[in-house]
Amino acid sequence: MTGTRSTTLTSILCLVLAIRIAPARAQEPAAPAPADSTETTVLEDLVVTAEGGVETEVQTGFLDIDAATLAAVPGIVEADPLRALQVLPGVQAASDISSGLYIRGGGPDQTLVLMDGVTVYNPTHAFGFFSTFNNDAVDRVDLFKGAYPARYGGRLGAVVDVRMRQESSPRTSVTGGVSLISARALVEGRAGPDHWLVSARRSYLEPLLDALRTPEDPIPSYAFYDLNGTYVSDRGGGRTVFTIYHGHDGIFVDADANTAFDLGWGNTVASLRHARFLGDTTEGSLGVSLSDYRSKTEAEFLATAFDIDNRLSDFTLRGDLDWQPSASHRLTAGVSASWYEFAYLQGFNKEAYVDYEARPRETAAYVEERWTPDAATTLGLGLRGRRISDGGRTYLEPRLALRRGLGDAWAVKLGGGIYNQYLQLVTTEGFTAGDFYLPIDESADPGRSWQSVAGVEWQPRPEDRLSLEVYANELENLVEFDNQAPVDQTGFTADDIFVTGGEGYARGVELFYQKTMGETTAWLGYTLGWTERRFAELNDGQWYPPKYDRRHDLTALLTWRAGSWDLGASFRYATGQAFTPAAARYQLQDPATGQDPVTALVLPAGRNSARLAPYHRLDLSASRPIRIFGQPLELVIEVFNVYNRRNEWFVQYNTDEEITEATMVRMLPIIPSVGVNFEF
Repeated sequence: MTGTRSTTLTSILCLVLAIRIAPARAQEPAAPAPADSTETTVLEDLVVTAEGGVETEVQTGFLDIDAATLAAVPGIVEADPLRALQVLPGVQAASDISSGLYIRGGGPDQTLVLMDGVTVYNPTHAFGFFSTFNNDAVDRVDLFKGAYPARYGGRLGAVVDVRMRQESSPRTSVTGGVSLISARALVEGRAGPDHWLVSARRSYLEPLLDALRTPEDPIPSYAFYDLNGTYVSDRGGGRTVFTIYHGHDGIFVDADANTAFDLGWGNTVASLRHARFLGDTTEGSLGVSLSDYRSKTEAEFLATAFDIDNRLSDFTLRGDLDWQPSASHRLTAGVSASWYEFAYLQGFNKEAYVDYEARPRETAAYVEERWTPDAATTLGLGLRGRRISDGGRTYLEPRLALRRGLGDAWAVKLGGGIYNQYLQLVTTEGFTAGDFYLPIDESADPGRSWQSVAGVEWQPRPEDRLSLEVYANELENLVEFDNQAPVDQTGFTADDIFVTGGEGYARGVELFYQKTMGETTAWLGYTLGWTERRFAELNDGQWYPPKYDRRHDLTALLTWRAGSWDLGASFRYATGQAFTPAAARYQLQDPATGQDPVTALVLPAGRNSARLAPYHRLDLSASRPIRIFGQPLELVIEVFNVYNRRNEWFVQYNTDEEITEATMVRMLPIIPSVGVNFEF
């Protein structure tokens, strides 16, 4: 019955013909700006950033992508920042029904996702059509695919730092959107020298789902909403920025009088930061932030109640200093202190079965020096220190980045560093709402990685850019959740519930070409990668590929103008996901008779020893200005999965019959959408 509900709901969402109302700003397609386009010699603009203000021109694997570029990527129903990143080499989607990211062979938990520098622990809504980031309120996304600088920490792989808009229209303006799935609105304006922005978004599928629900097919009810707010004040010789986000999802199933299921989850993120000049060449900033993620599951079956409460709270104080004593030197340093609260409560018939709490603390400090000895050379050195209260553990993480120009068109880059991950994501089956983070306490060692990247760039003119990067990420102290681990009411340690001591690697080559010809822009990316893991207690101690290993990954994006039409197309081809096939079926006999089978089970073959079929998909978009009742508007048409390729998602086995049947669960079909953009 569960499979029927899920299939029905997915079909409803897939057949949406959306009418969108969004900002009618000019959205000229643009390639991500190269990091070296931001070079300055003095601190001219006071802009509050969550991680200091160091330029990233020297970094390998870095892209700075503005909101207009993100909006130009064809999507599902509306533009989404995390989905737009998936057209870049080395960045892959978990599935059509997810905006989670696999970056350079790392899982979603190895990527640090930030909103104005504050960690967002679950950045997706259900079904993955939307991330928690409303593109209308986003200014840009800073993407570090690897070897990220010392001002960031806490993850083994990559960083996605989503920067919300700090500037607003000089007059009060309203933009919005509506579809069969959701509606959104954004209001912005000024109050003297201050400016503000408020946005909201909510789904409204409940009436449709209620109408389609029958006793034979009790499909779930679902709704989500999110709110964003930003207030920027330039009074008193400095800049103060307050940012807040709150979002919530809920899924409810009332199958019959004896069966009910209620799942809710959401994020609250808030930050307050003040920055000011401390001289002509020095900027200082202080900030406080809160990130709170909660989920709650309640289920009842045959008068038996089961519930799970999960919470992760992260309260952080930080300060940063940015000093540029000369045109050739720039020094950035910062300190932070974080207080975490983890709570996991599992109840059975209204009584606590597992009651786990932890309140670790973490302090960190970093320093970065960017030295430009001549016009062709930039050297970035960094060191990050972290101390974790669990066991009084201290870690030092050096970072290195080097860029050397070779003539007018060529440059080489090197990057590397050591990284540690203290928080571990426990992944459950089904929606990511069931996932939760736990700290790696003193019973086990945090994950560690050694990253190294080498690259070469060729840019003979501004409209042509070719880059090639080779990366290697060597990992140790990896953990895997052991869903067979016994847990008692007193809680558990990391060593109790994780298979520990794993090792792994992610290695590969990325090629990225960007070309602009008048009003035509093209991106072409290719990644050749290898990712493997090994645990002594898993797969007989043999190496195996995790599900986010992709040998080949090809991406292409093309935007162009034909008369009054702006057109866009994106394409992806990737090696199929690894999965564990069935090797055999065995039956457990009734102990009373020794004959009648009680249940049948599938015996798995080697871990992830088979592959799904290759993944490929084409998306198209088209827009043009129109007038309705004299009002200038923009018509937008998008088609997701143009040739209706039902890519394979996972395999499920039915053991109810005498012969076990394998069923392929597939991803989304073709989804058309039509929209109208306006602003007033």
